[in-house]
Amino acid sequence: MTTDPLPPGTADAFERLRRRFLAGLPQRRADIRQAPDAEARADLLHRLAGAAGSFGFDALGRLARTAESAHRQNDAGASDAVLVELEAAIDTLLSMQT
Repeated sequence: MTTDPLPPGTADAFERLRRRFLAGLPQRRADIRQAPDAEARADLLHRLAGAAGSFGFDALGRLARTAESAHRQNDAGASDAVLVELEAAIDTLLSMQT
């Protein structure tokens, strides 16, 4: 099964939203770092996972989902490890934008 490309206007709008998502990654990272507790951090990670997947950043979405799960399970060791991976993935995406 193949998918048809988006119509030109829709494709352009989607690309603008995708670029805005990428531009917002530093703020999302800061918000995640500064979250007041594990529940707030898990909520931010949940939103990042959904948005990343929507814009085709599947690896980032999977890392965010894994981090979210670790936070909701209060698994500090796992959450710390996956947050390091998540930050590296964000850095990689941001470096590709320059």
